[in-house]
Amino acid sequence: MIFAFAKAYTSQAQFSSHDPLITNDSIAQIKWVDSVYNSLNQREKVGQLFMVDLFSNKGKAHVAAVRKLVEEQKIGGIIFSKGGPLQQAHLTNELQAKSKTPMLIAMDAEWGLEYAIRQYICFSVEYDTRSNT
Repeated sequence: MIFAFAKAYTSQAQFSSHDPLITNDSIAQIKWVDSVYNSLNQREKVGQLFMVDLFSNKGKAHVAAVRKLVEEQKIGGIIFSKGGPLQQAHLTNELQAKSKTPMLIAMDAEWGLEYAIRQYICFSVEYDTRSNT
């Protein structure tokens, strides 16, 4: 019995000491990041510092203005505010394809998903697999 407990304890300790942020190819990742960064000129590096609000429900002129920022100013990312998931997925794919470097995609949803995006699936507490109810 003591052996079984000791085996379980050491197995758990080994599992919990695993850091999911450490990978087997970290050197390759660092080389890739450095190669992308070193390929940017000064203007592109400055552009990477900016993330722009994108309202997918504002219309074509607004989307065109953000598209222009991606193509000409080489912005680093977009922050979705309002709109629907389908439009946001299409815009994400389109803008990622136009960007020289992978963009950071975020959402302004601090007041909850229902304020930031329509047509989303709401899972109530009853269906939350983490809850004890």
